Amino acid sequence: TYLTVVQQKIQLLDTQLKAFSSRLPANPGGRAGMQRLEQARESIFGGGQVYLSVRDRDGASVFQSEDWPETIVLPETVELLPGASELAPPSTPRDLDFRRGPPQGGGGGRQLFENGNWHFETLRGIDERWRLGLLSTSQHEYRILVSLASMENNLAALRWRLAAVLLPAMILLVGGGWAIAGRAIRPLKNISSAAEKIVGGQFHERIEPAEKAPEIDHIIGLLNRMLDRLETNYRQALRFSADASHELKTPITLMQNALVNQLNSVTADGPDAQFCTEMLEHLSRIKRLTEGLLLLARADSGELPKASKAFDLAELCRELCADVRSLAELETTGGSWEESIPATVPVFIDPSFVRTVIFNLLVNAMRYCGHPGRIQVELTANSETACFAVTNNGDAITPADQAHIFSRFYRGSNAKDSPNPNPDNDSGSGLGLAIARELATVLGGELILLYSKPDATRFEFSFPLQAPTNAKMNKN
Repeated sequence: TYLTVVQQKIQLLDTQLKAFSSRLPANPGGRAGMQRLEQARESIFGGGQVYLSVRDRDGASVFQSEDWPETIVLPETVELLPGASELAPPSTPRDLDFRRGPPQGGGGGRQLFENGNWHFETLRGIDERWRLGLLSTSQHEYRILVSLASMENNLAALRWRLAAVLLPAMILLVGGGWAIAGRAIRPLKNISSAAEKIVGGQFHERIEPAEKAPEIDHIIGLLNRMLDRLETNYRQALRFSADASHELKTPITLMQNALVNQLNSVTADGPDAQFCTEMLEHLSRIKRLTEGLLLLARADSGELPKASKAFDLAELCRELCADVRSLAELETTGGSWEESIPATVPVFIDPSFVRTVIFNLLVNAMRYCGHPGRIQVELTANSETACFAVTNNGDAITPADQAHIFSRFYRGSNAKDSPNPNPDNDSGSGLGLAIARELATVLGGELILLYSKPDATRFEFSFPLQAPTNAKMNKN
């Protein structure tokens, strides 16, 4: 609106300049005509700051208003209309009276207006701006200079009026639009908030109904009913896993005791002893599997008990490394085992969880190292966190397997043909790394596969030195 008003005012001013030119005399050197031109300036522009300058083809000044502003710098080039017809000079003093019009066959201001070439531009002076109108004919160049001070004062008043009206309107519009948009997307925010809580383990969370948005409220109702059903199925699956694992422990223990008694009563080198030994190994694996399932079920339901206490993490790592190192027997096959463990790292956290995670990582490295095997163990700590890292050689884990390496019961392509099968570990079931990550999350830490490339695979387990108050559990 403002720019349109400015454009209209400039066009009106240019029209006034053209109207002023219609009164120009054919002979600007005539004294009477130019005096009347000064009078016409007052009648058309109301006595404002309007000035006139006329130059001939050679650039010589023919006429200039006495009060012409000296601070305005005008172009010096005289660009006359090359194809315009020359105007015949008046022959009598009467012909100089431009207000009465030119005689037949003569030239006057209106003919100048029709045959001349107009050019307009805005000039900037020291304190104000000016509008310049240049009229070029075949003989003269007419320069009409008008001050824009009055127009700019009017425009300034218009800006204030527009600001007084539009700014409050814009504030109301933005505020109202914000309120309406916020009200419209509030149900979507409720859905997002509820989804985040459910992902975080709060399976009882539901989406708040949107009574003022019937269409979205219907969708929310469907989602809540779907969540009810999913929670029911999830709780049933957890209960089944926990109950089954718990109930299987007793018969498995009884079977183990029976096999041990039978093994003690048969010949050590006979087929019965071999059969009992194999059955005991299978039962031991089944027992570890049921204990892992029970642990995961408790972790998923948030009922995993934690018993934090102070102990030396460095001593625990050295103990576990010694156990796994004796099982790996890398020295007999030309392999190597390297350890970088500080003298002491005091922590206050659940030692059983830390032991399980570190042991699973060491067994996993032993199981999938190359021939000859090479395993590197590192333990670092600062004032707040500790980091246990284990690196082994061997085949690289494929990108497809890396995406599921911590999934339950997932066994990658390398696991199917492990070069170091060992019946004393349960990594072949696909639960070792899944349990390790779950316990790492319960401890408030993180277990990641840092990288896996040919001849080097590295896992890192980082966790706080102090037990977290509320560790968010990871739900696979």
